[in-house]
Amino acid sequence: MKKILTGTLLAIVAAAAWFVISLDDRIKSHIEKTGTTLAGVPVTIESLDLSLWSGTGTIAGLGIRNPEGFSDNNAFEMGLISVDVDMSSIFSQPLVVSEMVIDSTSIRLEFLENLGSNLQKIVNVSSKQNNVKDRKKKKKSGTEDDETAVDQSAETDEIDGEEDEHDTGYLVRIEALRISETTFSVTKGDDSWSDTIAELEMNNLGKEKGISTRAIGIDVVTKLTRKTLSQAAKREINEAVKKKVEEAGSKLLESLLQQ
Repeated sequence: MKKILTGTLLAIVAAAAWFVISLDDRIKSHIEKTGTTLAGVPVTIESLDLSLWSGTGTIAGLGIRNPEGFSDNNAFEMGLISVDVDMSSIFSQPLVVSEMVIDSTSIRLEFLENLGSNLQKIVNVSSKQNNVKDRKKKKKSGTEDDETAVDQSAETDEIDGEEDEHDTGYLVRIEALRISETTFSVTKGDDSWSDTIAELEMNNLGKEKGISTRAIGIDVVTKLTRKTLSQAAKREINEAVKKKVEEAGSKLLESLLQQ
């Protein structure tokens, strides 16, 4: 009897040890699979380190590939993502993340005449997937009106069977999220240049009820994309105005010389 009990305890300890050891790999695989589904392009992570005892974790080398038709590069790269979890919230919802810091972020913005921009394509796919999943939840809970359900039924069917695998329904609240200075490069035809986005801060994401991790990811990528596109547009406008001023100045100088 003692041998059976001892063997059972050893099996439980071994199973628990395996669970803790393999937890990082399973979370890494889940993030990559979920991110790839939502972004419509491969999402990869170099390494993930999670400490259940301290409530801290790091994700290193997160990359989001370019959509098909663009260069064979990553559209987004986040060098290091650090999280600090409030351990008193781990057995309740929402899970509270005291702080999340994203360092060494780089973005590659590419424009192609027949495809538009790579970043906009990624955001469009992510937003569509996010909206479809939200409509599926409303439909299941009976809060979606019949007309909307009919209009979106075909689109919803595209991801049937994926919700359980890619959306755990777990809610998170992030008290403080900081994205350090981001570098980005722009390629448009033969023209290329680079710039930086100042540090971004977002507070109380999810508020009291919390939001899904997929929604947080989409929100971060969308904000960085909008900032990048906005700065790129401002530069183009400034360059266009500068060119017109220079042309006007040249014409004025030419007319003065002819007098």
